[in-house]
This record gives sequence, structure tokens and C-alpha cells, in this order.
Amino acid sequence: AVDTLTSRGVLALGLLGGSEDVLWAGSYVGGTGHAEMLLAEVDGALTAAGVPRQEIAAVAVGVGPGSFSGVRVAVSFAKGLALTRELRVVAASSLRVMAAAASGPETHVALLDARRGEVYAAAFDAVGREVAPARHLRLGPETDAWLLSLGGPLCLLGDGVPLVTAPPGARILRSPATDSPDGRALLRLGRAMLGA
Repeated sequence: AVDTLTSRGVLALGLLGGSEDVLWAGSYVGGTGHAEMLLAEVDGALTAAGVPRQEIAAVAVGVGPGSFSGVRVAVSFAKGLALTRELRVVAASSLRVMAAAASGPETHVALLDARRGEVYAAAFDAVGREVAPARHLRLGPETDAWLLSLGGPLCLLGDGVPLVTAPPGARILRSPATDSPDGRALLRLGRAMLGA
């Protein structure tokens, strides 16, 4: 699993075939250098997990919304690997990945800072079904109205949470796994998508 949407690149390696095992998961600070760093980080992960490159059978990749350059790096990597090795590739919304790292009965609202006074936002129910598709919202009345339209109860997560006004009663969840896409969550979603 690989996502280079934000300045923090995330990677995870796991087993296919119904196993929930995570062989290795980690992150690195890529900033604007994902294109230069990703292959070395993947090689390091494979070495740390003791997995030869030829054993890779599928790739789950985060596809944004977010930084065009970041998304392009991860997708290019996955596509290049898939074409040269005839691997299966699944793509997951990075907002869905963030929401999947949360638990609880509420509607999970993923908010990612899009800069320039805007956020990327999407909402998912407790089992991961999309309630409100990904959108690009201006901070202020537009975001406030959208959040209120979701009803409740809500769990707000992501690095965009401090930028919005939380509706009354909303639970706020901030953690490294939910502030931006998480490799373990992407790995779980990728397995489910491959199984489907």
C-alpha cells in the first residue's frame, strides 16, 4: 500500500489471501521529494520485512483528493510496477482511507487541509459506505452548512479539523492515523477491494 498525497508518504506491506497480517508499516517525510524518495523507501520496507520485490502481488494506492504532484507520484509508481510485473492495482480515495482508520458508530467526516482557505471533505458511515462524496469546500459558511446538512452524530477527523467549526455534539478525532492517509488503513481497504 502506498500513498504520497501529503508531505508524509506512507507505506505498508501485508499478506493476501484473507490474512489481516501487516508485515511492515511506516511513513517518511517526503515533502516535495516523493519522486526522488519513494523507490528507496519501498526498497527499505521490503528489506525490513524480508520480502523480495518479485513477491509483490498487488498494489493499493491512494488517489487523493490532494496534491496533484503527490497523487501522480504514487499512481505512477503503482502503474509502472503493475505494467512491468502484471500486478493487480486498486485505488482508494485518501479521504476514505482516513475515515477507515477511525472507529465508532458516528458518520466519519474526513477533512483534509487543501490550503488557501479550503478543505477537501467527504463523509462515510460506520461501515465505510460513502454518505457524502468528496468535495472541495471554502472554509466558513459553505463548510459549516455542509457539516450541518450531514445530521449527526458526527466524528470529525483529519488535519482540516482545526480549520472548521465543529457542529454541536461532534466528536473530534486527531491522531497520526487519521490526520492524513494511513498505510495500515489503506492496506485493509486494498485487501477488501481485491477480495471484491
